[in-house]
Amino acid sequence: MSPGDPARGRSAYRRGSEAMRAGENWLRANGAPHAGRVMRGHDSDFTGIGPLAVEMTISPWDEINRKARQAAADADKRGVSRWVVWKRRRSEPGERAYHPGEWWAVTTFEQWWADQQELGELRATVAMYQQEFAKVLDAQLDRGEQ
Repeated sequence: MSPGDPARGRSAYRRGSEAMRAGENWLRANGAPHAGRVMRGHDSDFTGIGPLAVEMTISPWDEINRKARQAAADADKRGVSRWVVWKRRRSEPGERAYHPGEWWAVTTFEQWWADQQELGELRATVAMYQQEFAKVLDAQLDRGEQ
């Protein structure tokens, strides 16, 4: 808590906890059913999400470098190469609230680019298997097999 203003410290803690809970729920609903949040002494703010260190933050943008260094250090502790800062995105007045999937993800361009290359390779491999499967299925249908 903030030594100068305990109420402000409690408010920040509450908002941070709410963001973590929202992030955990979003992860569980979007492909990481075993995602869990870690509130203290950790090497990532979330567990059950694979080889990735995540630093969730509601801090102002001027603290993003510190949060990125923390996420990178957490990744090193876990022995993983991928990290991200998950930054809560605030709505403008009168605008609908953003859900955690629409919040900011901050990492290095190098990591992002490597991920894009890997995804491109995976997409090509999946497309190849889909074509091969279609050929096999067509051949079976031509022979009257099901």
